[in-house]
Amino acid sequence: MERLLAKKKLTIVRLYLSGLSYDGIVAKTHVSKGTVANVVGDLKAGKFPEAADVSEDIELLRELSLDLKRLR
Repeated sequence: MERLLAKKKLTIVRLYLSGLSYDGIVAKTHVSKGTVANVVGDLKAGKFPEAADVSEDIELLRELSLDLKRLR
């Protein structure tokens, strides 16, 4: 299995956190559904040190959080 670059993993995490389905992530990143599931599983298990450096996505995550709060 080919190792994913940190940038590709962060893209998968960003898309997942933005609410995209696994199939949607597969379509955008061109990786297998199993790879998406593994990355998301690692994220949920806290095994994703690369996620610590998401400074460029902080505002995106903040806006997503605010939108979710508004919808409730």
